Amino acid sequence: MRSVCVRPLCGLLMVPVLLATLGCGGSDGPERADIFGTMTYEGKPVAYAQLQFTPDADQGHSGPQTLLYVRDGQFDSNGKGPTIGPHVLKVYAYDGVSTELEPEGKMLMPEYVETVDVKGGRYEVDYTFPRESNG
Repeated sequence: MRSVCVRPLCGLLMVPVLLATLGCGGSDGPERADIFGTMTYEGKPVAYAQLQFTPDADQGHSGPQTLLYVRDGQFDSNGKGPTIGPHVLKVYAYDGVSTELEPEGKMLMPEYVETVDVKGGRYEVDYTFPRESNG
């Protein structure tokens, strides 16, 4: 009499065990800030902008890059902001008047770059442009 192979069944039974083990890490990655705020250009809310936070490797910081979106002068990271520590922030602001070639609209200003130190917790940041210096 021949025995029946049960390896495929055993493999299927191990999948839930493996998934449960992989899901038990405790942490969802590095600690992130929870930031919200406003952005204005020449005293008016910015229609559309992107805030790009890149960990500043020159200051020994590493981790994922974070992109936040400004709509009608408002933004909120909803707990998924940049990691805690020094970052290079790049700001791209648009007028929001969409065309075929410029879906976000025309740029309101050249790319703005500054170094920022991201703190932990939930806090407010207000960006007002133009600024005195860029860099």
